[in-house]
Amino acid sequence: DPESSRIYGSVGEGSLLVQADLAGSIEAIATGGARAFYQGSLAESIAAYMREAGGLLTADDLAANCVDVYDPPSIDYRGHRVFETAPPSQGFVVLEELQTIHLLVEAKKLAVEDRNAYAGDPRHVNWDLAGLLSDEHAARRASLIDPARSRTAQAVSAAGGDTTYLCVVDRDGMAVSLVHSLSAGFGAGVTVPGTGILLNNRAGRGFALAEGHPNRIAPRKRTMSTLNCYLVTRNGKPAWVGGTPGGDGQIQWNLQLLNRVLDHGQDPQAAVAAPRWTHGPTTDPWRLSEPETLKVEERLPAATIEGLRRRGHPVQVLGPWEGGGSAQLIAIDAQDGVLRGGSDPRDGGVALGR
Repeated sequence: DPESSRIYGSVGEGSLLVQADLAGSIEAIATGGARAFYQGSLAESIAAYMREAGGLLTADDLAANCVDVYDPPSIDYRGHRVFETAPPSQGFVVLEELQTIHLLVEAKKLAVEDRNAYAGDPRHVNWDLAGLLSDEHAARRASLIDPARSRTAQAVSAAGGDTTYLCVVDRDGMAVSLVHSLSAGFGAGVTVPGTGILLNNRAGRGFALAEGHPNRIAPRKRTMSTLNCYLVTRNGKPAWVGGTPGGDGQIQWNLQLLNRVLDHGQDPQAAVAAPRWTHGPTTDPWRLSEPETLKVEERLPAATIEGLRRRGHPVQVLGPWEGGGSAQLIAIDAQDGVLRGGSDPRDGGVALGR
């Protein structure tokens, strides 16, 4: 724009910028109020320039401007009602995040309680997976969630380790979601001589010695594992495939990604780059003394973070990209065959196509 170039084009660091024209406009508004801008000479100047430049804004558009007065959207929050600006403002996003993060954290706590109570090698432990995934059980567990207050959590395992995740889709639309792990960093720290193969330490992190525990150690029994990944179908065809390494962070980060793509319609890269949260504590022997925490990236809105604290969540704010994980995600368009990939900026993954 020539005028913008005239005003700012020759201004550099240390230069004095004198805005004489802007000063005159501010004086006109100070004298004539809003009418001076929307219906006076300023409005005429704006409309004339729009016509000259081929724009669509007219003097009538400016004159018709008015301020909306409305009942703002709000939610109840620990004895308070939090209000925000209505659409098309993004204010409702803060309310939605506040409500959603609290509910997802509470749902995660209850699901982990079920995991600790029942999950084990199905060849050795008789437990009703279908019952745990039923609508009836979900309703019973949901009834335990207080929308205004955090509940005490059981311990879960750490998010760190030596896990790798990848996903791939071929030209025919066939998809693979693969997660593999040595458990802790370098596994058990033991390499089989002559092979270079590191042995994992999943047994040391997952098995228990207590009588009756679903993961009590036994011959040829597989311990409960944090490893999980997902594939989502639509009308019987693959639609989303993804996952992440990260111990028990996996079930939390995968939940957040699915929530973002399925409930909020985000594209893969936006979903994996979005602010992330992780709830603890851990059951790893070296972390048993750590307190319960809800770790959140500082990119979450300040109102969301403070709202979670007021609900009773022990929030710990991390750096902007320190939430953990290395999520990889592919969206599959069954109609045109287009693949859209997302790779976590927090780690060394990459999205490739050919």
